Amino acid sequence: MDNPTETLNDIERRAERALIQELRLLRQDILRLRPMLAPEDQEHADALLLKLQRLADEESLVGFDDPVPQQVVLFAA
Repeated sequence: MDNPTETLNDIERRAERALIQELRLLRQDILRLRPMLAPEDQEHADALLLKLQRLADEESLVGFDDPVPQQVVLFAA
């Protein structure tokens, strides 16, 4: 595995311009990596998961002016 910090930083850069579908894939990448990470990198991964959720929320608000807004669920419990 490459440097985990670099990998997480790369995912973060990609997330800035990603659509909701891409954000879901990035989330899966993070969840797959997380068990192999050192504790400090796990914290970085957790923060990045929160950021992905915020970006997904913002992306879903873009179409809020639609007469029937569609609810988008990125992370199911």
